[in-house]
Amino acid sequence: MPDQKRPMETKPLKPNNPKNKLTQNERDSLFFLVYLYMRIGKTEDAQLILEGLEKSCPEEERTGKYLAAIALDQEDGKKALGYLKPYLDRSEIKSQDAPLLLMQAKSLWILGQENESRNIISEYLIMAGE
Repeated sequence: MPDQKRPMETKPLKPNNPKNKLTQNERDSLFFLVYLYMRIGKTEDAQLILEGLEKSCPEEERTGKYLAAIALDQEDGKKALGYLKPYLDRSEIKSQDAPLLLMQAKSLWILGQENESRNIISEYLIMAGE
């Protein structure tokens, strides 16, 4: 009788944490993958991952920024502004978030709001010290 292979038994995976949330390392790895997908032009794949992250980790701030970048890549200014709104509605924008002003300016330009776009660029230049 030939040696028959039995299927390997698998046990269900136990989550790393009790709330089934992704760990910081897992989120960082997914964002790195998103970054790579965007760099090689696979924005649909990146968007799919980001939409999953948006549902599973709503407190993660990077998700909206990446989704705004994808919306701009797709020339969807209205959608991009929607993603940017939570970051730009703060009383004070941090200097590390200054590039978001450029994304806002591009969104406004796409929507045909050139004067508003120029005003945002001026605000960015002041913030950047130029």
